Amino acid sequence: MAPQPCDVRVPLMHREGRRQVRRAVLALAAALATLAVVGPLGRTSSDEPTLFVGSPDASGALRLFRPADDVRRLPAPLGADPNQWGLLKPLDKKVMARRPPYITINLLNKITRMNKEGVKETIQVYQRASTIIPAMIGHTIALHNGRDFVPVTIMEGMVGFKLADFVPTHTFKGHPKSMKVTKYRSGR
Repeated sequence: MAPQPCDVRVPLMHREGRRQVRRAVLALAAALATLAVVGPLGRTSSDEPTLFVGSPDASGALRLFRPADDVRRLPAPLGADPNQWGLLKPLDKKVMARRPPYITINLLNKITRMNKEGVKETIQVYQRASTIIPAMIGHTIALHNGRDFVPVTIMEGMVGFKLADFVPTHTFKGHPKSMKVTKYRSGR
């Protein structure tokens, strides 16, 4: 009877939790590989090539890796050398590209135009969610805080932050004196 592959799946977890589980599973697989023989099997019931720890006849074989498609083949068995485990990468791990920063298209167009011309004017901006990029260094941006425009000169340390981080919207000046007096007397 052929061994049944067992997948390690972690449903409903955050991305960091899944990464930690994958790292733990890969560490366990590397530890098992030092004690067992790694050997590829042909095709399983799911009709995809697999790689197991243990002998193909063992009933407790643990499924480690699978290729993304039939054309891509796994390398020859690496024996029990843990130094070569870097050659086998888990194929379900995706390299996540970093999202580009959000910048209002009008602000980006003004900054690029001013950088080409070499002009540094004050730019009035209503959109507070834009991210500061290195192309903005040296420019003065007047950011709307709800009442008026507050000028902010962009410096090197501000890169990566949002424009809203440098201009607060509301400033609480205190209650008026008429509000401080209690209207109702406490009953004694």
